[in-house]
Amino acid sequence: MYSARHVILIGHGPGSRPIMDLLDRRTTSAMKSVKAVVQIIGHSTVPSTPKYNEDLTEWYYKNSFVVLPSTHTVLTPTLKPKDLRKHGYLVRIDESQVVKLIHRALPGIDQFIKQQLGRQPS
Repeated sequence: MYSARHVILIGHGPGSRPIMDLLDRRTTSAMKSVKAVVQIIGHSTVPSTPKYNEDLTEWYYKNSFVVLPSTHTVLTPTLKPKDLRKHGYLVRIDESQVVKLIHRALPGIDQFIKQQLGRQPS
């Protein structure tokens, strides 16, 4: 990630956890190089940013697109919106089958990536 400047990280299901580990270990270089993080969670556990790293949590919320079914267990009525921020920008889709979830999410993912690549560095 040293010389790359337009990195897009994509994770699917349990493969999303290593992306969060990478962001945690390489926070400074990731925040400079990574333009977008796309994660299609399905019914897996939604990874979250470390509690102790507010800068990463804020950055991740602004630069993530996390797809999950609208019936995912993390979306409980008692969960506060501020507690969801650690999971990134959650995109709920009314689909429970993972393959169909990906298919329905692709137009939004495409738009999100184009938007992120068009943004000026902050």
